[in-house]
Amino acid sequence: MSISDALRQRRHKELFACLRVIDSCLAAYYAGAQHMYRPLAGQLRILLCDKPALLSRVFPNLKLNALRPIEWVDPNGATVFDGLQLRLATERPPGEEYRLARMPFLVVEFENGLQIADLQWQPSGPLLPLEEWMDQRLTLFPSELSLREMVRSVADKDGGAHVDDDINEALRAMQSTAPAQVGVHVLFTVAIGRFAQAFGVRYAQLVERFGLRGRLQDVVVDPEHPSAKNAAKVSEELLAAGRAEYVLTVWNRRR
Repeated sequence: MSISDALRQRRHKELFACLRVIDSCLAAYYAGAQHMYRPLAGQLRILLCDKPALLSRVFPNLKLNALRPIEWVDPNGATVFDGLQLRLATERPPGEEYRLARMPFLVVEFENGLQIADLQWQPSGPLLPLEEWMDQRLTLFPSELSLREMVRSVADKDGGAHVDDDINEALRAMQSTAPAQVGVHVLFTVAIGRFAQAFGVRYAQLVERFGLRGRLQDVVVDPEHPSAKNAAKVSEELLAAGRAEYVLTVWNRRR
């Protein structure tokens, strides 16, 4: 469906503003303001979950890389971290078999206590329309949640855009689960926010090079462009120091 130039410009203006707020929220979070995951979740709801989402109104044919699928494997043969041949040493009752699943995100904790997270992608995986992308499973623990359910739980009930007297079970479980001392509801929000920020860098370079009618697939991101160099990021000092990495895994007894 064709739209007027005025409406197209307004949608792009709102997208640009939304992405700027996301970047500002991440900057504050990196500086120690952990509570900024709340307004971050509110902007992610606008960007990804509204009906229709702001992102799909600007890019109706947008397709995104699929997340790494959650698959059950034998823990004795599981490699927990990509690129490292580290195996799990497991003990279990005789005669019982267990399986393990790894969630598609990585948590990093820096020396000063700052914790961030990133989504992990399926190598050579499919490209998905936004609606389908948002319905991908993000985790099986502490409960099974899609990207959409996670964003809506935090935005609608935990202060992103609304505070609910009666939070849902998914949010309650996320608030009480912290593989690295920060609740997974915070880490999930930061991970999706960092994805949105990276999209924003590509979007800024698209508009500068091709205008409002350009195609995202025509943009090769320049890391030296001001949109990339000025984006909120973890400080060079922290990146150069030691860090710990965590993955969230789930054990399940075979029946």
